[in-house]
Amino acid sequence: MDDWEPLSGFLLKHGNILAFDLPGFGRSPRASEEDVSLNTLSELTVSLARYFGWCSDLTIVGHSHGGGIAQTVAARYPNIVGQLVLLGSLGYPAHGAYRLLSLPGLGGLLKGMTRAWRSSAGLHILEAVVRRSVASVFAPESPPEGFVAREVEEFVRRPGILRTMSDLARGSPSAPLWQQSRQIRSPVLFIHGKQDRLVKLRSVDSLYRCVQASVSRAQFERLDGAGHMFHITQADAVASILRRWCRSDAG
Repeated sequence: MDDWEPLSGFLLKHGNILAFDLPGFGRSPRASEEDVSLNTLSELTVSLARYFGWCSDLTIVGHSHGGGIAQTVAARYPNIVGQLVLLGSLGYPAHGAYRLLSLPGLGGLLKGMTRAWRSSAGLHILEAVVRRSVASVFAPESPPEGFVAREVEEFVRRPGILRTMSDLARGSPSAPLWQQSRQIRSPVLFIHGKQDRLVKLRSVDSLYRCVQASVSRAQFERLDGAGHMFHITQADAVASILRRWCRSDAG
């Protein structure tokens, strides 16, 4: 949730924000050991919104895997979604990291690796892996100072995050996004980094074209020099795009 801090000031100027920690991906425990699918997480999102009395004309914003959840909400609950904003969202077909995480037996291997992190040597390996992964998702830009250290600390404190990611990837989350894309009825804004190494631009572009065919308004903004984490590194540029989008919608 800390990743949203650079954009939170802009978002608060345009309405109330409901942000929550996805079960199994951070500080919140998994609600179910079995199901971490996009459908289940979309149901949780809608339940939380309704709990706070938000039942219509919602703007759903999601980044990366959260974008997949946001799209699923828009497809399954079109009557409550007013606008959909997808930042570096999942594409179709699935990106390489998801295909790797879905390999048979990987969940058990990751569980064993998390036990090894308790040793000094294991911690050094974890730091090296996280540093390399973070560099890749931020490339061609650099992560903020201290970002790698915070990610390492999070994995050490909550080793179940990797198993959750593996369990989710085995459910082939990108396929339902393609299948449900024509059920979306709300205006949709896609924003994506041109140099995103994790979710290639072409895979999101194919999903955008499918969504575009079924909605009254769709827009795809491509950010120069941006990787996957542009909502952190280029927050001002994202806010500017969102500002124009809101003004256009109001007009």
